Amino acid sequence: GPSPLEFFPPPRPTSYSFPGGNALFSLAFYITIAMIIVPLVNKVSQAIIIGTAILVVVTIGASRIFLGVHYLSDIMGGYIAAALWLTMLHWWKQTRH
Repeated sequence: GPSPLEFFPPPRPTSYSFPGGNALFSLAFYITIAMIIVPLVNKVSQAIIIGTAILVVVTIGASRIFLGVHYLSDIMGGYIAAALWLTMLHWWKQTRH
């Protein structure tokens, strides 16, 4: 039979999609914000903040796949790049203190 209509039809991006920029920047931003706030609040609030940040980051990555603008490998590449960036910042912070 005929294929179903796309929920979000073209236009599609015309440039390369690796790594997924939305995934990269969302992980870098929301996890950084969470890590700044977490030391300032109680244990229950820490769990809520970290859980919410992770949920937002995963939802953004999943939405990019759902919209058909990225493959899983693009999203994972963005997450890995952001994790490397955050690791480097953490290492830099530790060496300065």
